[in-house]
Amino acid sequence: MEKTLVLLPSRRACFFFEEAIKDQLTEISWLPQILSVEDFVERLTNFRNLPTPELILETYPFYREVFGSESETFRDYLNWITILLADFNEVDAYKIEIKKLFEYLRDERALKSWNIDGSEMTDFQKRYLDFWEHLEPLYKKLTTHFEKHKMGYQGFIYRKAAEHV
Repeated sequence: MEKTLVLLPSRRACFFFEEAIKDQLTEISWLPQILSVEDFVERLTNFRNLPTPELILETYPFYREVFGSESETFRDYLNWITILLADFNEVDAYKIEIKKLFEYLRDERALKSWNIDGSEMTDFQKRYLDFWEHLEPLYKKLTTHFEKHKMGYQGFIYRKAAEHV
């Protein structure tokens, strides 16, 4: 058993599996190595999965750098960043081609904001489109930083694992 690795979907499953094995043992024995998929991928890549509060703090300076004078206060940033990070997480977990995705999103948003009557775009519409223009540079800055410091969110770490297997 000491040369066996059991890979389970969550840390909770690992705990219950280990307890179930202990309950079945009648003599002293080695347990197999039991890891969650998340721990296995972290070990495989040597990247650290950041908890959400740390991730939010880590990303804010890059948001300010990319958006410059148009950036919001940290308080306003808190209102939407977890949603954006969850989206980035999904993009990376499914290994979606980044350049094409952001081009598509930018173009799709531009079409939605287009005034068919030919009238000038409102300031809100301009800011909205500008936000979508900044997403790819923000994503690239974040992932470059994560790569350099061997950390990130789960999807990013999964992408790294898939690239290096």
